Amino acid sequence: MKEALETTLKRADELMSSSKPEEALPLYQQAWSHADDEEEESKVWILLSTANAAVRCNKVKESKAALGKAYSFVHTGVVVGNPLFHLLVGLTHHLVDVDADEKDENFSKAIVCGGADIFKGEDEQVQTSLKMLKTRLGPPEEGSWEVYEGVSLDTLNGATGYLATLIEEKMGKPLPFVFEEISDDSESDEHDFDTDEEETEEGYKGAAKVLPEQPESKVVIIERQSKRQKCD
Repeated sequence: MKEALETTLKRADELMSSSKPEEALPLYQQAWSHADDEEEESKVWILLSTANAAVRCNKVKESKAALGKAYSFVHTGVVVGNPLFHLLVGLTHHLVDVDADEKDENFSKAIVCGGADIFKGEDEQVQTSLKMLKTRLGPPEEGSWEVYEGVSLDTLNGATGYLATLIEEKMGKPLPFVFEEISDDSESDEHDFDTDEEETEEGYKGAAKVLPEQPESKVVIIERQSKRQKCD
């Protein structure tokens, strides 16, 4: 089973690298059928690979299905707040062009979580939406979105294969991404984010009203909490 999974994923990744998402998509879907024994975080990345392939060949139904399954693993900490996840949710809404609010909300979370670089390589219409979004959000503390790096790039560290290459190309630097820890002993360190959002029927719509908590260390995300509130 493990060998079949690895072989199928490798072939799917090769097809994506050759700009053949329509051929890669069924292979990612096949890989999912071999993933029962995989760690949950690995399952998330198989599903994000599936959604990415689906988006690139305009398969909205398939993208929704993969993102909905990915959202069922929200407890892993690598779904909500993952800039690629939010980008793919936004792109899925962009394809159907019926829910601008959901698209903008997830694009907002993508740029706050991953910075503007996560949008590199997307089409002209997406870039236009991004430009309008930047105006609405206002500039970050760093002065411009072009130098802002995002608050949860570490959620991308589990990416493998084609997605790892895609992320590195977008970000212009290699994985893994590490945050510099900050020290702050004040009581304001406590997160009061609303995390009781119910999952919707499609699952992927639950895409995050919040950024992920960081229980093991006080990191830059705390420092940038006010920036996150602009997307609530």
